[in-house]
Amino acid sequence: MTTTTSPHIKPFLYLMLFIFAYIIGIETGAASFVSVVVFPVWASSAEAARGWVPEMPYILEEGDFFKYASSLSMLASIITLIAGWRAPAPLRKWILIGTIGFIIVFVWSMLYFIPVQDTTLKGEASAKLTTEELESKLKMFGNLNYLRLAMLYIIFWAALRALRLSSRMTTFVTGNKGNL
Repeated sequence: MTTTTSPHIKPFLYLMLFIFAYIIGIETGAASFVSVVVFPVWASSAEAARGWVPEMPYILEEGDFFKYASSLSMLASIITLIAGWRAPAPLRKWILIGTIGFIIVFVWSMLYFIPVQDTTLKGEASAKLTTEELESKLKMFGNLNYLRLAMLYIIFWAALRALRLSSRMTTFVTGNKGNL
C-alpha cells in the first residue's frame, strides 16, 4: 500500500494540524471549566477573593494545569504556523487565524491574567484594595476572561476548519489492484 499526498499539502502539516486542533480542544475545554467552576470560587465577590488561600482543601489551582498545557499549545502553535506558512491560501487563512490567535491569547494571559490574578486579586494581595476597587477589578477580570474564552472557541473552530480543509487536500491512494 502506498500513500501519496497532493503537492499542495505535506503530511507533516496535516499531522501538526491534527495535533494543534487536539491540544487546543483540550485547552478550550479546560478554560471553559475554569471559567464556570474555578473562577467563581474566588472571583465571585470581594470577600471570596480576600478569603482565598491555596491551602484550602477545595481549591483547584488552575495554574498547575495551564503552565504545561498552554506551553504545549504555544509550541504546537508555533510549529503549525511555520509548517503552514506556504500552505494554499484557503488553508493558510485558517492556520493563521488559529495559530496567531492562540499566540495572542497566550501572550495576553502571560502579561495580564496571571500577574493580575496572583498579585492583585487573590488572598492577601486583594487586601490592599478597597472593596469597590476590588469588585471593579474582579468584574473586569471576569469579563475579559469571557472574551479570552470566546477567542479560544474561535481558535479551536479555526483549527478544526484548517484540519478539515487539509484532509480534503490530502489524497490517500491504496495502489493498483493489478499489482497484488
